Amino acid sequence: MSGENISVSGGENASGEAPSPELSMDAPEPWADWETRLCLWSLGLGFAGLVVLGVLVNVFIL
Repeated sequence: MSGENISVSGGENASGEAPSPELSMDAPEPWADWETRLCLWSLGLGFAGLVVLGVLVNVFIL
């Protein structure tokens, strides 16, 4: 951490006022759509994997 300049503003913006929670909650995060698609694909692949492995266990082991 040598040579780094770290400053803490205490949560105030340039005008010296604290940021309002309404402003920070209005806009969605820029990666929200990508994150939603990633989660849905992950759930879908996990479910498909369970089905495939369940069939394979049923055929070869049971």
